[in-house]
Amino acid sequence: MRLYDKLAILLIITACTTTLDGTIMPVVLSLAALIAAMLTEMLPNRKFAAAVSVGAAAACFFVPRICIALPITAYDIVKNRSKELAVLYAAALVSVFTCGETETGIMCAVGTAIAVYLEICAEKRERSEKLLHEVRDNSEELNLLLRDKNASLIKLRDSEVYSATLRERNRIAREIHDNVGHMLTRCLLQVGALSVITKDELTREKLKDIQQTLDSAMTSIRRSVHDLHDESIDLKTSVADIVNGAKERFRVSLDYDISETVSGEIKLAFIGILKEAVNNAVKYSNGDKLRVSVQEYPGFCRLTVMDNGTAAVNLDSHGIGLENMQERARKLGGSFTAEPTEKGFRVFVSVPK
Repeated sequence: MRLYDKLAILLIITACTTTLDGTIMPVVLSLAALIAAMLTEMLPNRKFAAAVSVGAAAACFFVPRICIALPITAYDIVKNRSKELAVLYAAALVSVFTCGETETGIMCAVGTAIAVYLEICAEKRERSEKLLHEVRDNSEELNLLLRDKNASLIKLRDSEVYSATLRERNRIAREIHDNVGHMLTRCLLQVGALSVITKDELTREKLKDIQQTLDSAMTSIRRSVHDLHDESIDLKTSVADIVNGAKERFRVSLDYDISETVSGEIKLAFIGILKEAVNNAVKYSNGDKLRVSVQEYPGFCRLTVMDNGTAAVNLDSHGIGLENMQERARKLGGSFTAEPTEKGFRVFVSVPK
């Protein structure tokens, strides 16, 4: 926009030079103003602009009519807030009046006033644009923060919904097992007793059919209860509870990256192994750091429990805890190791998905 301001000032200077006598002076002044405007825009350097202003003002002391081209330098003087150049400019303008070039001085003063006004408007415009950009940037930053906050709230809500869903599944499984399961078991026993005491073969066959139907229903219910129980296992919460229990003894770090879609068998195995490994670390380790990692990969899941102590369990004792952990991993077709390393003692479990 400042370039447009200078073009407007150039038009004013060109219009003013047409009032001068002679044929060469208007052209020279217009070209001089044009060159000064182009140079100060192409080379936006305060020292260069100051040199142009000094040269133009100094020339006015020798050729007063040159002052008509001064407004183009007045624009840069106000832009750069140079008090020294402003004093020199004023002195050059006064010298024009003292030399008797009153009409030329008036035109220069009017052009200077217009140039100052245009520069002040340009500065206000730039400040407004800068403020607008700052507001826009702050708005974008606030939107990003709100987006992150909303994402966190959605994640927390989903986690709460998921936990509530698991609790409800567990409750339903318990209700089916405690009520419907017991009632079916009672019916099976009653039908079995009736088939024993009944002498009529036709009735006995009917009772046998009923018994088989009830037995199938019982099997289906057991399967449903088992599936609901597996789906109701909250591995993340269980792992966090086990790890938090060791914080009084260790500085604990947890690296958890496993989906809740893994099978209930893997969840139960990891929970049992993690409990045993953490308990062994609390009892036998002489370290002060415990690192737990639960990771899921495309073909397998991995559990690592590591402390920085020199011994987390007596490997020569062949304790029940080690055997239980190894047996849990073996049943799932996985591998299990518990061994000292250069950095401490490590329990490592890997099971296929």
